[in-house]
Amino acid sequence: EIRALLAGRLAKAAAVNLNEYLVVTLDDNNSLSIIDPQLESARTKTVGMVPLQAPGADFVLAPDQRTILVTLPSVGRLAAADLDRHMARYLDLAGAPSELALQPDGFYAWTGDEGGARVHVVRAEELALERELAPGAGPHAFAFTPDSRQAWVLARGAGVLVAYDVHTLEELARFELGADVRALALSPASQRVYAARADGRVAVFDPAGPARLAELELSPGLTGFVLDPTGRYAFALHAEADQVEIVDLPSGRL
Repeated sequence: EIRALLAGRLAKAAAVNLNEYLVVTLDDNNSLSIIDPQLESARTKTVGMVPLQAPGADFVLAPDQRTILVTLPSVGRLAAADLDRHMARYLDLAGAPSELALQPDGFYAWTGDEGGARVHVVRAEELALERELAPGAGPHAFAFTPDSRQAWVLARGAGVLVAYDVHTLEELARFELGADVRALALSPASQRVYAARADGRVAVFDPAGPARLAELELSPGLTGFVLDPTGRYAFALHAEADQVEIVDLPSGRL
């Protein structure tokens, strides 16, 4: 009996499964696929699908762990897909919402505008538009302080970084970065914001100001800049040089 339950067969499912988890994929055929990776099946492990009105560009998991938010740029909508009911509801947004980020407390979802200057701030649970902001031309990237009090929006097309007060959604500071800004990251370990450029210079900002502090000097040809889960280390990718530089952020040491 135990062996049959652990096998993960759909016909022999436990009433309560403490080991269950699902994988959700954003497909190129206007849908989300729901996959049970533990199913014992040679043919398919897909246990459900949520149809969408158009191809999705970006998606995030909502705090309830049962809803996926998806941007649909071709129809100008944000979808909230219910993984239990296998259906979605929609919010119309101006422009072509593409990049998507959820702040740590899950209250607001932030969407960038594909090729435009808009950023939409949406109440995630209600799927309702709260405010439309204008940081500058995208594509956009987002970073948030761990307490969700500040949102930092990088408008790569305009070469601008803007800090917002999440409570009022008012602009706190605006910084000109120039062209070729590649990535944005916020480290809870160093309590700093980092904006990395292709020439290897990484601008460092203090959210407490907000203020611009200094620059890290890395090798030119930077194509990516991401943090480890603790926020202590940054990994700077130089794809053409086949190289990764690792930075200890609290000390700024390479």
